[in-house]
Amino acid sequence: MIDVTNSYLPLSFLSLLSGFIMIYLAVYTWKKHWIGRQVQAARSTVFLMLLAAAWLFGFILQINLPDRKISFILEQYLYFGPIFIGPTWLLLSLQWTGRDRWLTKNRIVILYGISLLFYLLMITNSLHGLAFTNAEEFVEGFVPRLQYGEIWWIATVYTYFLILVGVSLLIRGFIILRHVYRKQAIVLLIGTLTPLIVNMAYNLYFIEFIHFDFTPLSFVVTGIVYFWGFSRFKLIEIVPIARDAVFEDMNDPVFVLDAQNRIVDANPALLRAFALEGVDVIGEEYTTVFSEYKDIIKYLDKGEDLKAEVSVESVDSKLTYDLQISSLFDSHGNLYGRLVSLRDITERKKMEEELRKLNENLEKKVKERTSEIEKILKQKEDFIWQLSHDLKSPLTPLVGLISVFEDEVKDPRQKELVSIMKRNIDYMKNLVSKTLEFERLGSPKVKPDFQEVKPFEIINDIILSKEYVSKEKKIRIENNIDKKLVLNVDQLQFRELFDNLITNAIKFTSENGLIKIDAKPCKESIVFSVSDNGIGMTKKQIDHVFDEFYKVDSSRHELGSTGLGLPICKRIVEKHGGRIWVESPGKGKGSTFFVEIPFGLR
Repeated sequence: MIDVTNSYLPLSFLSLLSGFIMIYLAVYTWKKHWIGRQVQAARSTVFLMLLAAAWLFGFILQINLPDRKISFILEQYLYFGPIFIGPTWLLLSLQWTGRDRWLTKNRIVILYGISLLFYLLMITNSLHGLAFTNAEEFVEGFVPRLQYGEIWWIATVYTYFLILVGVSLLIRGFIILRHVYRKQAIVLLIGTLTPLIVNMAYNLYFIEFIHFDFTPLSFVVTGIVYFWGFSRFKLIEIVPIARDAVFEDMNDPVFVLDAQNRIVDANPALLRAFALEGVDVIGEEYTTVFSEYKDIIKYLDKGEDLKAEVSVESVDSKLTYDLQISSLFDSHGNLYGRLVSLRDITERKKMEEELRKLNENLEKKVKERTSEIEKILKQKEDFIWQLSHDLKSPLTPLVGLISVFEDEVKDPRQKELVSIMKRNIDYMKNLVSKTLEFERLGSPKVKPDFQEVKPFEIINDIILSKEYVSKEKKIRIENNIDKKLVLNVDQLQFRELFDNLITNAIKFTSENGLIKIDAKPCKESIVFSVSDNGIGMTKKQIDHVFDEFYKVDSSRHELGSTGLGLPICKRIVEKHGGRIWVESPGKGKGSTFFVEIPFGLR
């Protein structure tokens, strides 16, 4: 409080000037940085300026009012200035240093709620006397200044603590930040520490002869310094957002754009990579800084999160970067900037190019080897066809001649020899035919002629054609296929498939045996089965049964068996997009061949 017997016109003038500066800065900040750009630190700045202005105008009234009682009442109510400056300054410090995510609604309410409680205790001092212990003596003029009680000291310590926390954040920012932010930190520190030191000197009786608080007057310095910071260093306009995301020792270039597409932070790697060392890029638009790099500008202009590869050429090198743009949002979900990173992938691209060339060479060699293999296979195919033709040509007349010769021979011994010759000629003819059929089915040029058939009728015809042999061995064959079943298959190949399977079943089934033929529809296919109670197979035999020229019972030297029947069956099934397999419980326990053919083939 003050001694009102003197004139304080110079002090009033300076305080009034400083107050108007504070109001001007508050209005300027509100219009330009909150309404126009939604800068988060703008609201705290505006409130801080208005609190300082209110304190200043209250100070002017105090030093010019002759009545101490009115002056004291005014001082009590104007304590909202110093009381609420503490939490407001802490908010501004947190926002300026990029820690505004800490500012949840609950925490802000607690900070200001405590200050509000202290303020209410200040203005109700007459009820408890815990804020000012000598209020009556001071009002009556018996003492030159107020004595503070417990509540006042607790409130002051709380306010000092909040301010000093904010100051420590700024000092840390001054140490780790670069560019214009250091200058901004200096402005904020000077503007804050000046009134803080003056206030502490008064409250802690560092200067005994001062009987009133010059703290509001010290805001003259704050107003001038802040005005200088706004005009010279873009205070509040540019704040070091996302500072924690930009590491000084990162090898990859990284920079941060604000909502107005200006660079607000950049790491040393960016400056080195783009030859910008010594250039102050902070506050500049990216179109200016990267004017020579059209690819980067093209992707930044899109204004969206993305990943892309960009090439950066210099006098002596060409680098490739993996560009990544990520949006930055505050705790309220408002977009306040973009984080841009550029990862050098030049070496990776070189390795990819080398790998591409190796792949090309490998593909070339594979094509060459494939061509050689195709040539060999073609030669094999031609050889087999030629050999078959050369074998078939003399066999055809031999078959006719041996039949005539057999009718002419009367001697039993000679007749037996002729019969052996005929069987061997038939075997050779059958072997040539099967070999040609097997090779033909292996050619990709051979496509099935799909048509609707009724499997029951085809298999029934095959059973009738085998009736003589089956009756001779007293084997019963059951055709359990649904007569209405219709399937799209190549009719000739389908007939040959089941002719081979049924022939095999008859061959390896003992007298009085049973052969069953079934068909079970599945979701997208139908599974046929040919089962018998014949000689059965071992696991080793099952593994090789579909190999070319393999014979299940090698002890039986039958001239009618070529060892190509089941391999031909396998190729027919594969041509139809299906599969074939066999199951057997073991030797002497019979076998079941399964054939799965998909529906809807054309």
